[in-house]
Amino acid sequence: MRKILIIPSWYPSIYNPGLGTFFREQTELFNNEFEIRILSGIQKTKIKRWKKLYNSASFSFLKVVQIKGKPDYFISPPPVSGFEFECGVNLFKRSNYNIAITSYIKAYEEITAYWQPDIIHAFDTFIGGIVASRINKAHNIPYFITEHNYLQFKNRSFINRDFVEAIERSRRVLLVSEYQLRNLLMYGVQCNPHIVGNYVNDSVFTLNEVLSFKNEFNILFIGRYAYHKDFSTLIKTIIEYDKRSPDKNFCFTIIGDLAGQKENIRIQLSELIVSTNIRFVEFVDRKDIASIFHKANVFLSTSIAETFGVGICEALMCGIPVVSTNNGGFDEMYVPGVNGIKTNIGDFSALAEALIKIRMNEIMFDPIKIRDSVKFKFGTQGFKSKLQAIYNSING
Repeated sequence: MRKILIIPSWYPSIYNPGLGTFFREQTELFNNEFEIRILSGIQKTKIKRWKKLYNSASFSFLKVVQIKGKPDYFISPPPVSGFEFECGVNLFKRSNYNIAITSYIKAYEEITAYWQPDIIHAFDTFIGGIVASRINKAHNIPYFITEHNYLQFKNRSFINRDFVEAIERSRRVLLVSEYQLRNLLMYGVQCNPHIVGNYVNDSVFTLNEVLSFKNEFNILFIGRYAYHKDFSTLIKTIIEYDKRSPDKNFCFTIIGDLAGQKENIRIQLSELIVSTNIRFVEFVDRKDIASIFHKANVFLSTSIAETFGVGICEALMCGIPVVSTNNGGFDEMYVPGVNGIKTNIGDFSALAEALIKIRMNEIMFDPIKIRDSVKFKFGTQGFKSKLQAIYNSING
């Protein structure tokens, strides 16, 4: 059985179980096919200034870092070799960056005292892919990267150099969308890219209650308060929908961390005739998220950009039509006339109109066809076969 070390750039912990859940879910797919171990670190932030000075001095003169095992901090299975590291004085950005990378290398070398991987799979280039690249240089272990994030080439020069090198040295670079591929190639990076999409568990995200009658027209939006989610367009869409809606028996359910902006959003939506038409939910446990989709009639995305859009795909897997801006990620799933409606970025009027047409049954979608439009590409069997072929094709 081949041994695979997963190095995620972040990973769910007992204190933040929602962070990086898709890393864990993808990894769990292969528990029976490969021997898998996770390497994940957490930076300790609350340390005294004298200790930061000590850490900086130790690394600058002796290249020494200290790590502490955190065996029960991260969620398992799969088994996680968790550790904690400390950085130095905040002023020394380059030194702190190198302390973090070196801490990962030290943790890796502690693992290999009793367990040697055949392949390293890094999730995201920063920081997992950079660590994998350094390990490859030192120990000649082949690695590949799955990039889920927005590819950023405007980091500090010393990070940018490592970022590009990690991508170019990788045996494969797996991307989640054509949008990401264009972004990567625009910078002239030499690599071996493959678009694989993202994984959505089709045994969890099911049709179930979707086919049952719903009295209230429930429009679901999921996203933390961030610039690329375009909350300005979301607010304008809600107001426009309220003005044009034939009835007031509707609800916009907004799920996500609003970073203290909930009251500000409420003020902007104060002109709504019925304030109960807005429902805020800041956190939903991962095991309960499918039931949220089952209560929705349509999923709304107002994003300026999405590398993939896991929430969009989860909605489609549940047979829920999607109304979305042309954000890049939706293109991987969009089938005109089958699973949703696509509008231009920022076009709140078109978004509201699409929602109303669905509400009035002017445009109708078949939940089974919606689900089938994504199941065979991103469901368990389809996604697993793609990734398994890549694992088996990479040799030392």
